[in-house]
Amino acid sequence: MATISASKFNLSRSQNAVLTIEAEKNISYFLTNFNLPGLSIGAVPVANPFKVHNEPGNTLTYEDLEVECIVGENFDNWKDSVDWLKTGSDGFSYRTEPNKKMLRRSGSIVLLTNNGNRFGDIGIYNMFPITIGSISFDMQNAEPTPLTFSMTLSYESYKVNFDANAEI
Repeated sequence: MATISASKFNLSRSQNAVLTIEAEKNISYFLTNFNLPGLSIGAVPVANPFKVHNEPGNTLTYEDLEVECIVGENFDNWKDSVDWLKTGSDGFSYRTEPNKKMLRRSGSIVLLTNNGNRFGDIGIYNMFPITIGSISFDMQNAEPTPLTFSMTLSYESYKVNFDANAEI
């Protein structure tokens, strides 16, 4: 039976994460919510004279990465995201420039402990935004709450790294 050392146990909290995207200038997003995307290889049905059975597929597919970001004070991270999304379009319902491609960027989600110490990161490779959600301005709320927006990213792959020696 596994035991948990009280000196090393600390609850992980999803709001302790920062997404940084490598660009001309690095773009940082403080995250309020994100899901580590799932992966799938699927199954291929194979028939023999007695029975159809499944074999593992050979194509690894990743679910989209969905993040909820706090809007920066001057909306800089939101504006940078919108500009990035616009690199894949020229403003028309059809492409007038056939060679125009959306910029793909790499980045990482840095995972922090409750004490603000880095304990891991998720490297995300060749990503690009496919949706940027709306920002809701709620004037009825008595408490000041940060503005947020959601962003869905498609990407080629990701790699999770945890630091076993991190100061928790």
